[in-house]
Amino acid sequence: MLRLSKIKQQFALPLFPLYLTLLASGLHFYWGAPRILLYYQSGVFSDWRPYALTISAVTIWVVLFIFRDRAFSNRIYFFCLSLMSIHIVGYCMWHIFGHPIFDPITGNLLFHPHPGTTFLTILEHLQYDQFALASIIFELSSVILFLYLIFKPVPSK
Repeated sequence: MLRLSKIKQQFALPLFPLYLTLLASGLHFYWGAPRILLYYQSGVFSDWRPYALTISAVTIWVVLFIFRDRAFSNRIYFFCLSLMSIHIVGYCMWHIFGHPIFDPITGNLLFHPHPGTTFLTILEHLQYDQFALASIIFELSSVILFLYLIFKPVPSK
């Protein structure tokens, strides 16, 4: 029989940021893997993001699988926190400093600068890219929750 305590354990706070990290890494893999294949087929290496996102997604999965018995350790929290933070900072820097765009039709690399770039440019891109918006929401949420779990006060006995 299904017990309420078992359901409660599946949605415990220490698991929630891990779930968010798995969702974000799933989106990263879903976005990156087809682009890697496209770059391989076209013979062009133009954008490092698909490689970085796919490799980091697989790395997260492997680490969480190998160390699943220690999933509630601060080391795992810090590992996931670090990768999610790197993705957030990387996304922001990608848009702040301008970025190349791969044109699969011509196989050329075009540079896409953002004149007068501010964080408003990032918000504007997130408004039109629902995929990136979901990924950033998962990443930010997991970072906040991991920080809470790492630095939460431990009750004394």
